[in-house]
Amino acid sequence: MQDSSIFIGKHFGRYQVTAKIACGYSGCVYLAQHDMLSRRFAAIKVMHSSHLHSPQERDRFLHEAEFLVILTHPHILRIYDFGIDEDEGLPYLVMEYARNGSLRDLLDKQNQQPLPISQSLMIIEQVGEALQYAHEMGIVHRDLKPENILFNEQSEVLLTDFSIAIVQNTTSIEKAIDIMGTPPYMAPEQFDGRVSRRSDQYSLGCISYELFTGRKPFQAHNTGVLMHKHKYENPLPLTQLNPLIPISIEQAVLKAMAKRRINRYMNVSQYIKALRSSPLPHASDTTVPNLSQMDKWQWLNEGIQLRKLQRYQAALEADEQALFLDYNFTMAYNNKGNSLYYLKRYDEAIEAYEQAIAVEPHFAMSYSNKAHVLLELKRYQEALSEFDHAIHLDPSLTTAYYGKSCAFFKLSLYREALSACEQASRLDPQFALAFHGMGIILIQFGRYPEALEAVETAIQIDAYQPAFHYARGNILQRLGRTVEAQQAYQKGNQLAE
Repeated sequence: MQDSSIFIGKHFGRYQVTAKIACGYSGCVYLAQHDMLSRRFAAIKVMHSSHLHSPQERDRFLHEAEFLVILTHPHILRIYDFGIDEDEGLPYLVMEYARNGSLRDLLDKQNQQPLPISQSLMIIEQVGEALQYAHEMGIVHRDLKPENILFNEQSEVLLTDFSIAIVQNTTSIEKAIDIMGTPPYMAPEQFDGRVSRRSDQYSLGCISYELFTGRKPFQAHNTGVLMHKHKYENPLPLTQLNPLIPISIEQAVLKAMAKRRINRYMNVSQYIKALRSSPLPHASDTTVPNLSQMDKWQWLNEGIQLRKLQRYQAALEADEQALFLDYNFTMAYNNKGNSLYYLKRYDEAIEAYEQAIAVEPHFAMSYSNKAHVLLELKRYQEALSEFDHAIHLDPSLTTAYYGKSCAFFKLSLYREALSACEQASRLDPQFALAFHGMGIILIQFGRYPEALEAVETAIQIDAYQPAFHYARGNILQRLGRTVEAQQAYQKGNQLAE
């Protein structure tokens, strides 16, 4: 294996390696900086030379990397670029840089103490959403572990390291493959070189066990003993290690970790649903914490869930409870601003975002959120300034580019608006609002066929937004396609009911 330090200072595409982050089975990960955008960073994974033995394996890497690039999900680390280095002949991936470390880092800080139940559920749910999406795309991860679960600036999950993933067309175990994975989190069948989507579910069950108890389900000093435990031994019940765990959560985790894949859940979504059907941590049952015992992360998650239910006043109260426990909690100030925004208390929302910025001056999301409030207040030039600040801190923040487009549009600066929307769509090809925005702007130029194409792309991404169908109807009307326009309007009306 080569000395991993030799890549520091080396260029991969437009990025120059500045430091080593970590090394693992499949390769080493480095921090890199963009040549032109000094504040844009990426993580570059340089894979070990043992992964390419022949032209066929080289072609396979390029084919599979091209496939992984299209995995676009809020909880999957984005891959910006890939290739094979000309000097060393090593495959590499250029990826989004996750600034808040990994789940392994978080667990190490716990010193074998479990995370709060609410925080654990939030992490498992986000990993599960990412896995379910990958499985629906025909991808089996094969190496799910805390080291491959990262956190972005908002402390949301980013699942990474699909480098040993395989493409599988059915939910069954297809054939024997190389034995790969990390033994403490490998499914019994994986030790025999057989994997399926339910193997990933088993690994997520092992991670869930560790989150809820502070300990791995099985521990041993060598792989042979670990294999025997995974295949033939049952882990200790979770409630023996953490009496605060509801029995329904214990049952869900152990079912996901069933020895025979047929006895696990049909898919990861069913596992997450089973966990979420369990009593919440603030239930009155004496086996789980009551409201007065909730920590700041539980209150933060409570606010997030309440906002999803459009219970904005209750969400605001939860945000304030989190701040009561930690007045320097950046995310709680930011989320308080979100609650106030939905309550249309705009001046207070701006104040909350400014408090988040005061605690963490480099928190790009709060600048962007503040700018969106300024848009509502029709303070467009101020909004543009805040969006620019957010982009300066995080050049990959798609919502900031989209917000800039909205501000430019309101100022009748249509070319600038179109350019900002196009940048947002390039950064996130699944950002439906960016394509809808492009369609609306192109109407101003009379470029109706292009506008229609953009709006139809938005509908392909998210077919349930009435505004997208109304926009499509307006464009079709301008193109003289009256019948189709009426059908589009009717679809929008149906969705709006």
